[in-house]
Amino acid sequence: MFPDPEVWPWAEEIALAGIKVGLRGLFSLMPESACAALFLRMRWVLGVKCPLCGCEDVKCKDPHYRPLYRRWKCPDCSLEQGREVTFTDLHGSFMEGSHLECRLAFVQFVIKVWLPGKKCTVAKAPLQAPLQF
Repeated sequence: MFPDPEVWPWAEEIALAGIKVGLRGLFSLMPESACAALFLRMRWVLGVKCPLCGCEDVKCKDPHYRPLYRRWKCPDCSLEQGREVTFTDLHGSFMEGSHLECRLAFVQFVIKVWLPGKKCTVAKAPLQAPLQF
């Protein structure tokens, strides 16, 4: 009886851009050290374990690997492979290989969880600049 409402394809894009800018602004209020501490608490909820074998008897090899992260040594993997096997706090996480600040990576992670069907990237740009889809 009634015609279908007209679809506004640009409305969804504007709403998503607003969400991205708002999230980025929210995480920019947190210091980088607080975001890194939050990431490490989520990463090692049950304590630090080797991501390769699950060994819990790991030792901190380099506490100053990066300003906020550490490098760990797994004795079981090292014994098995006959050489020193290490991993970092970032190994096997969404932050591995990323050069983004932790807070920007969190924004990207939250957006991917909330909007799994969209291709989302977080650019290092001022907050006023629109983010890319």
